[in-house]
Amino acid sequence: MINTIIRLRRDNEFNYDKVKNSFIPANGEICLVDTARNGLRVICGDGKTTFGNLEFIDNFIQKGYYKEGIFYKDYNLTEQISGAENKLFIDLNTSGIYFFNGYSFDELNLQIPTASSKTAGIMKLYSEVGYNTDGTMT
Repeated sequence: MINTIIRLRRDNEFNYDKVKNSFIPANGEICLVDTARNGLRVICGDGKTTFGNLEFIDNFIQKGYYKEGIFYKDYNLTEQISGAENKLFIDLNTSGIYFFNGYSFDELNLQIPTASSKTAGIMKLYSEVGYNTDGTMT
């Protein structure tokens, strides 16, 4: 039997920000960071780069505010977010999900199908006893 212990550093963004230029996480060391805007984020150390110069490895979803083809970091629409092709962008006003196609932001049209006897999806809920005549559950 092999017993492996994984050490995880977890703290809030404010404390990591104080030591970001002097703290070097060990190679493979995972640092969990609680952030006010983005929730729990992850940085993985390489043993030679300071915390402040490492990229978040979970940053494939970016929250922001979409208006007239541009994403912004703040509600007042003052700081723009640069598009990146390997990210999903969520509009905090409408909950719309967008992707960057290299030139502009395109909204993902996520349509959930209606459930049937052969297709998973949204199904009807009945409040009384009935008969299964349309392929849904009663």
